[in-house]
Order: sequence, then C-alpha cells, then structure tokens
Amino acid sequence: MAAPIVSGVAALILERYPTMTYLDLFNELLSNCQNLGLDKERQGKGLVQIPTALY
Repeated sequence: MAAPIVSGVAALILERYPTMTYLDLFNELLSNCQNLGLDKERQGKGLVQIPTALY
C-alpha cells in the first residue's frame, strides 16, 4: 500500500515545484527514502519521506 503515500508526497513536491521534471521528481523521491534495515525484497528503497525542502 505504498502507492497512495508516494503519490501524496509526489503531489506535495509538485505543488511546491510545478516545473519539476519527471526525472527530477523520481530522483527526489528516491533520495529521501529511509532505510528500514530489511532486505531489498521486503523494503524496496525504504520508507518515503517528505523532503526537508518542503518544510
């Protein structure tokens, strides 16, 4: 059930930076994931976080 959370974070980023490209958004999402300490099959990239640039 990560899709609704990731979509919400993506919407927040795009609201703040409406001219951001898809690739920039993708990289922003991946660079703000918290490692959960699990194997990659269970956690993927980790827990998506709202970038600090939005605070």
